[in-house]
Amino acid sequence: MKQKRPNSVKLLQNLTVWQVKHYTNFLKSSWGQAQKLYHS
Repeated sequence: MKQKRPNSVKLLQNLTVWQVKHYTNFLKSSWGQAQKLYHS
């Protein structure tokens, strides 16, 4: 009985990539806001 590799692994990887991108954007915007607050 051969076990097929689940597609969820690829799905998980895609999700992780998406999360990293999303998190990076979030950090950038937060940093931008922090800079504005700091300089004002």
